[in-house]
Amino acid sequence: MRNITSLFLVALVFSLALSGYFYAVDLGPGVKPQHHRVGKNAECTCHLAECCPAVEAVRSYLEAGGERAPDPPPDTTRFTRQSAQSVALKRLTSPNFPANAAALAGAA
Repeated sequence: MRNITSLFLVALVFSLALSGYFYAVDLGPGVKPQHHRVGKNAECTCHLAECCPAVEAVRSYLEAGGERAPDPPPDTTRFTRQSAQSVALKRLTSPNFPANAAALAGAA
């Protein structure tokens, strides 16, 4: 019996921009969450951390000669993925966040 292995390669289509000390990666509307922020430590602020496809997108961007994000000041090096997630959660659950305000207005 012959062992056949199939390999499926998925082309990663993304847009990327520098955002402060991070890389802002848009993986497109078919990916949830669509928008990601990858730090210079090669970790995304989403729950996938270093396993996020946005990390590979940044790696490809840099290998192709893309501009590097600036180094953060020394006093901000303790900014962690958990604190970024905390900030994102507060923003997303705030009634002042535009998407939440629209949802709340529709529910009323």
